[in-house]
Amino acid sequence: MILTARMAVESFWEFAAFVVNSIVFLLIGREMNLAVLAAYWHPILWVIIAVLLARAAMVYGLSWTGRDIPRSWTHIMLWGGLRGAISLALALSLPKSFGSDRVSLQMMAFGVVLFKLLVQSLSIEPFIRRLNIIEKSETQRLYERARAQAAAAKAGLKQLKAMLAEGRISEYVSDIIETQTTDTARLLKEAVQKSVIADSEIAALERDAAWGEMLRAQRIELQNLLTAGLISEETYRELVHVVDTSFENPPSLPETERQKGNSHRTDTKDAKGAKDLIT
Repeated sequence: MILTARMAVESFWEFAAFVVNSIVFLLIGREMNLAVLAAYWHPILWVIIAVLLARAAMVYGLSWTGRDIPRSWTHIMLWGGLRGAISLALALSLPKSFGSDRVSLQMMAFGVVLFKLLVQSLSIEPFIRRLNIIEKSETQRLYERARAQAAAAKAGLKQLKAMLAEGRISEYVSDIIETQTTDTARLLKEAVQKSVIADSEIAALERDAAWGEMLRAQRIELQNLLTAGLISEETYRELVHVVDTSFENPPSLPETERQKGNSHRTDTKDAKGAKDLIT
């Protein structure tokens, strides 16, 4: 399956899952009584403990049988089990012939899902930060900040020119601000360039983003040509197939300074220069 077709299928099923989850939670709002839920706090607590223990046995047990998964990742896998729509749907579908057991099962299912939504989902981000799962090098952090500052400076210059054209500021003041901002933007651009050259991961991320955006623009242009009647349907399909297959074959990058073995020297120099500029 080509990339765009796969993306379309994934988008459809994501939307379908969103609709189903919305319906399930609407049914929860209709069925759930907070007073009754509070009355079942004791069995709900035991069910939450049982769910966590069962997931811990599965996560930590299976992690020994497969690839060497870092222990910090298994902690996140344990705490990140943010699921519940299926169990809620099953609990809501129980027939009334179950009597009081039907209410008990529904309240326990509701309680577990509320725990996942209010406790696990809200604490997963600080938990990830604490375990340092997502780590960025000093060069990567400086690159991200320099790129954002360069984009902000460019937007500021655009607004400055608009203010001058509207007569809201004098040309004298505009020239002073523009000179300083332009110099800053140039230095930031140089800092971004140094970061890309120094770090192969940054270069790869930037290449993938640029490559994808360029190919999407090509696809849109092909669609415009087809709509205008300038190319046939057959030509359109052939060219779109070429574009889609190109998504997974971005151009290779030249060897960076880090890959050449000059990581410490280059990163230290570039990071220091960029840091002096940004901070």
